[in-house]
Amino acid sequence: MTSTAMGQRVDTEKLRAALRHMSRGNLLSIANRAIELVPRARLGSLVAGIVRLDLLSEGTSDAASLFDEVRTFHDACLRGDYYESFNVNSKNYMDTSKGTDAFMVEFERLIDKCIRASAKGRSSTCSSRY
Repeated sequence: MTSTAMGQRVDTEKLRAALRHMSRGNLLSIANRAIELVPRARLGSLVAGIVRLDLLSEGTSDAASLFDEVRTFHDACLRGDYYESFNVNSKNYMDTSKGTDAFMVEFERLIDKCIRASAKGRSSTCSSRY
């Protein structure tokens, strides 16, 4: 997200129209950004009626370190957790699987997190992770 994008006012009706035509991958990216931007106290109201809130309650575990998050992602990739086979034909050759979309969104989230950590002076923590 660029600094110019952060301050720009958006017409919500035009945004709704644009969202209706977006790919699943782009919608996942927007949802991921919303999770980062929306205050925790409001996340429940954001997903109420779409996701079972009882499955989303916070546990008592401490937040994982950046290294642990990257290692978990790495291990999931090696296990094939993001792999999903689907038949490609002349009509859907530009489509991506749900697994590929999930991989790309998680990769983008972790890269962004590493960039933010690097900007805060923790580049050694980030550079060794990828």
